[in-house]
Amino acid sequence: MTLKYQTTCAGLTVLRLCGVALLTGLIAVLVPSAVADEEPTPVYGRVHAGGTARYMAGRWCLVKGFVSNSSDVEQAIQLVVTPPEGNGIQYARKLSVPAGCSLETVWPMFVPKMEGGNINFRYLVFPGGEDDGVIRTKRFENKVTSFNAIVEGEQVGYTGWLSPENVDEAHRGPVLTFLRALRFNAFREQRVVTLIPRELSNHSEGLDSLDQLAVSGNDLQNYPEVCEAIRLWLQRGGRLLIFLDRSGTSATDLLLGDALPLSVVGETSTNKVTLDLNPEYRQDQFPVRQVIREFDEPIRYLRTQATGAEPIWLVDGWPVAMRVGYGRGTVIISTISPEVFYKPRAENTNGDAPEELISSMRRIQDSLFTTNRDKLLVSETVTQQAATQIGYSIPTRGYAAALTIGFPVLLLVAGGLLLRKQQGERLIWVLPCLATIAAVPAAWSGIEMRSIAPPTAIQHQILKAIPGQTQLVSDGFATVYTPSPGPLIASAIEGTTMEPPVDETNADIRRQLWTGKSENHWVNLNLPSGISSMSIRSNRRLSAPLAAHATFDENGLTGTLTTSDLTNPTDLIFAGLTPDRMVVKLGDNMQFSSVPEDILSENEYFRETLLNEEQSQRAAVLQSLFTRAGQVEAFPDSPSIMYWAEAKSSSVTIGDEDTRRQESLLVVQPLQLHAPEAGKPITIPSALVPYKVIADANGSVSAAFNNTKREWSPREEGGNILLEYTLPAECSPFEPTSIKGSIRIRAGSRRIRILAGPKDQLALVTELNSPVGVMDFDIPVALVADSCKTGRMYVQLEVGAFAQGSSSDSMQGEQDDAWKIDNILLTFRGQRQN
Repeated sequence: MTLKYQTTCAGLTVLRLCGVALLTGLIAVLVPSAVADEEPTPVYGRVHAGGTARYMAGRWCLVKGFVSNSSDVEQAIQLVVTPPEGNGIQYARKLSVPAGCSLETVWPMFVPKMEGGNINFRYLVFPGGEDDGVIRTKRFENKVTSFNAIVEGEQVGYTGWLSPENVDEAHRGPVLTFLRALRFNAFREQRVVTLIPRELSNHSEGLDSLDQLAVSGNDLQNYPEVCEAIRLWLQRGGRLLIFLDRSGTSATDLLLGDALPLSVVGETSTNKVTLDLNPEYRQDQFPVRQVIREFDEPIRYLRTQATGAEPIWLVDGWPVAMRVGYGRGTVIISTISPEVFYKPRAENTNGDAPEELISSMRRIQDSLFTTNRDKLLVSETVTQQAATQIGYSIPTRGYAAALTIGFPVLLLVAGGLLLRKQQGERLIWVLPCLATIAAVPAAWSGIEMRSIAPPTAIQHQILKAIPGQTQLVSDGFATVYTPSPGPLIASAIEGTTMEPPVDETNADIRRQLWTGKSENHWVNLNLPSGISSMSIRSNRRLSAPLAAHATFDENGLTGTLTTSDLTNPTDLIFAGLTPDRMVVKLGDNMQFSSVPEDILSENEYFRETLLNEEQSQRAAVLQSLFTRAGQVEAFPDSPSIMYWAEAKSSSVTIGDEDTRRQESLLVVQPLQLHAPEAGKPITIPSALVPYKVIADANGSVSAAFNNTKREWSPREEGGNILLEYTLPAECSPFEPTSIKGSIRIRAGSRRIRILAGPKDQLALVTELNSPVGVMDFDIPVALVADSCKTGRMYVQLEVGAFAQGSSSDSMQGEQDDAWKIDNILLTFRGQRQN
């Protein structure tokens, strides 16, 4: 009896096991993405936060993978990270691991906008390198593997310090104290992230969470890939602070190169330092012009000579704090110990930083903490221009509304007529006929939109050249037209990244797969039919630096353009530090020239009156660039020649062999001026003579002109406007033979007086009554000859009050009493003296 019972139980057990096995097999067949415990495999991988290890929502970052191969043959592996709230977008790295090796790898990832905190990022590991659909979990844990990272949801980025290896407190203390004082003065908090160079890579995305970065080590030559990442990050608008007294010139040589030729003349140690502010800065904005600091222990500073840098603070005439632009970024260079720039806080309340900045640090503060991360090109503008090129048009709202209400209207009219004739039964066959008639326009529009062009990819990018640099960023947008829904083929090299279009309704798995250190492509990037726009962060490596060298001759500006790998430069214009722009003519052997008559009117970018379609599109892009909303400073930040060019090869390839591709590259090339031959007659066009408003004899500064944005604004009250014109330093000392002026103004019923001469001895040049339009005038050379030799010339506009009696009593309606200046141009002719 017992034996029979045991046999029966054993049989039931076998049946149960067979059933479980059968059910498991069915699940494996029917559910390909099965979850499996992580079994020991020859190749193993895990993922952590990389780069700064601190992420910012809405910005790029780095993830770090650790992979190991314990077998005796090479193994492939793929690591896939899925950011939360990313609508199915994944970022993956596929690589081969040599036998018996372990290694690290990093790749970029975009952090979607989300609430900040400690966030878990899930990741998958696929041994063999291909996505087999199996979700592998840790043994005995029924959950997907993940790593944790700190994510900030704020728009204000971190301040980072790139710490050298084995740094001591004497080096670390003053640097961190100065950075915390700067950040506290800007944001009332002191967070500074310390970075180690070996934790970074060649991907500039690893620095994207930073708004400011300080460098003080002298070991950057050991990390060439980190230097490359810093340069790319800086070109995209980063703010860099270099402590030259600690790093030596190796930091500026490696990071800035020819953008800032700098040499050290000597060094000095002293217990007492007298800091003198740049005398060019306005008195009303910087009332404290000198700061004296004394120390118990001597502090050290370097005496340097730098070409093209703006001095901020000077000691004994030597600049100890300088500012220089680099792409869209800004660099502050300190050649003195940071201790001189801060002092103990007089009144320390809870939460205050123990140290505060010295007086008149506004220029350094604004240069480092005024950031603008928006792209130079406007997405809506370039997408609209691309749609025009493709020939694709979206139906208007009126057309869509007509299609929507067309059928009900037809049905109402037909039904009413049939009912009046007591023939309502005919609606049975009238109804489908009306539906067909109403659907024809919609069907025709759809067929027309899908048959106008083949699959098309148009890229608009802007490249801002830097002297001596061959690796440059050219960010912009790709506009893709797809006649029918389907996956888009997109690949990139040189570390270029492309963001898919934002679509919160699309949760399909889309994966950016990195197959090398700088190569990637998109997998399953499905797009709907029509036009889609995607942001591009492109990196270009040229065979030689771009350059524009120029000087002055008797006709105006003349020079040579070097375009390296870029071809067919067209539609050249010059944009300087004035509100005006000038056409540049390109001749043989890349020789260019421009004369005073080439000055363009406001909002014009071509000499031709009738523009072709391409010129109209380019004009719209340029207009959006110069009038971009929210810009802190006017564009460009240095005198530049701008032109459109073609690239021999693109770092982004979109579509297959049937896709029509077009790339539009706008180059912003800083102009490098050289001194003209002494004694030879030269002409300096007005676009190369910048001006700014300064305080007049009464100490008042007119608000009619904004020096930062280079904009004139309308005013109702009269007053005085004192302008300081700066001649090119390459032409100094300049001896004028004639100065011709032109002013475009709208000041009806007002009297305008124009004066010129030394700042304290201005004399009347001309007087204008109710001027409207363009008015020409000449400035007597005798009035300004001495001031021109110093490189400065002064012009004052005296705007009288509105003449009330000039208005007719019979006039009705609102009256505009405001006056406005559009521009005031001065063209100089003369020669450079020895």
